[in-house]
Amino acid sequence: MKIILASSSPRRKEILKSMNIDFEVIPSNVVEELNDTCDVKQNVLKNAQNKAGDVFQSNNNDRIVIGADTVVYFNNQILGKPKTCKKAKELLQKLSGNQCVAYTGMCIIAKIKEKQKIYNDVSWCKILIKELTNKEIQDYINTNEPLDKAGGFAIQGIGSRYIQSINGDFYSGVGLSISNLYDTLKMIQQDFDIEMFQ
Repeated sequence: MKIILASSSPRRKEILKSMNIDFEVIPSNVVEELNDTCDVKQNVLKNAQNKAGDVFQSNNNDRIVIGADTVVYFNNQILGKPKTCKKAKELLQKLSGNQCVAYTGMCIIAKIKEKQKIYNDVSWCKILIKELTNKEIQDYINTNEPLDKAGGFAIQGIGSRYIQSINGDFYSGVGLSISNLYDTLKMIQQDFDIEMFQ
């Protein structure tokens, strides 16, 4: 059974590898959208659905496609992925000494022997960022890690030294809930009577 990750994210690839799953990567061409009129959970789920759907439509073979999207939510705002050092600095200054929430939406589309089902999930974790000095913020930006990361930091990377506490599903902050992915794949095994895990 072909399992496809609709993402080029190194973190998501590592997560699937850690689960001992055979998969291939076909990145989605979908541009992530943030809709201020939608709930944050609807936003991440919609983006995950669009990514999974984009890759799913690219062939007609039996397949399981995994799409995901992660955002950081703070002060009733979705914080995007900074493309510049200036934007990364703004985000880190906002988050310094504060708690934010990382939400990850996951959509899995499975098609096996003409049967097709869609599975959706949203997971989260609350992250408390330490009070950061201007030097710490600049030192972190100089590593380039904050660029193109939701909220401008990575909880599993260099940014972990600035995390005071995490409450909830840690891997939601990384980019894909291992626990929820495993449970969903088990459900797919039952629904389609197939084997995926060794």
